[in-house]
Amino acid sequence: PVDLTWVPEREGDWDLVLEAEPLEEESNRANNLQVRHVRVRRERVRVLLADGHPRWEYRYVKHLLERSPSITLTCVLQDADPEYIQDDLVAREHFPATRKELFEYDVVILGDINPRFLSSGTMKNLLDFVGEARGGIMLVAGPTYNPVAFRGTPLEDLVPADLSTVRLPDPTTEPHDWKPRLTIQGQEWTTLFHLGESPGASRRIVDGLPRLHWLIELPRLKPGAVCLLECTDTRNDDQATPAILLQHYGSGTVLFHATDDLWLWRFRATDRYYGRYWLQA
Repeated sequence: PVDLTWVPEREGDWDLVLEAEPLEEESNRANNLQVRHVRVRRERVRVLLADGHPRWEYRYVKHLLERSPSITLTCVLQDADPEYIQDDLVAREHFPATRKELFEYDVVILGDINPRFLSSGTMKNLLDFVGEARGGIMLVAGPTYNPVAFRGTPLEDLVPADLSTVRLPDPTTEPHDWKPRLTIQGQEWTTLFHLGESPGASRRIVDGLPRLHWLIELPRLKPGAVCLLECTDTRNDDQATPAILLQHYGSGTVLFHATDDLWLWRFRATDRYYGRYWLQA
């Protein structure tokens, strides 16, 4: 595999040509060239970040996306004070209730929100946003609602795991040390974890990332769900638990985080890997 990087200098329509030098023994040299038409527009990715409360993952993601020149961010916090909404330039009071409002976004990041504060129509709009409007949704698990409280609601369809089998960590026990590990699909099927100059370098970077302490267990995945990143308990390195899952839903995509501890990846590296992963996601 070869990764090619091209940064356009201006807007417009481009024909990108990739050509391989012919070998002497080639009998067919006509297939050594590929052309792709690319449209470059100066538009930002419109992201809606919604959570129940400002947990650490929310805070770091919010600050990261606010600073990105390629993203226009809007935030919704269910337990936010009215003063907070007035003071925060990217905050809005309520989750978009109409299809028109919701479909203005490209990506929705859904954190540990209480589905009881969303109408059935709003949840149905989220399904249509992904399945029909080709939107992307990221689900970031939490200790209270996401995804256990989604069971029996329309949002359950978006979760790439069987919610009847989900197990939350026991808060009375000692935190685990979950060591992240890339799967074959995480290396080859997506660019999310292209954190180094080569696949081998990216794998070594992921292997060296700080351990996670909180992770829900997903014993049974839905058909079609793909595990990109898994974690092994340092006390049992043979048994792996899914940490980041990818699933296609209709014409859109769902990315599921079974942890809200990725912010620990900022230790001694700030946004070098954490920021690169989130922006690529």
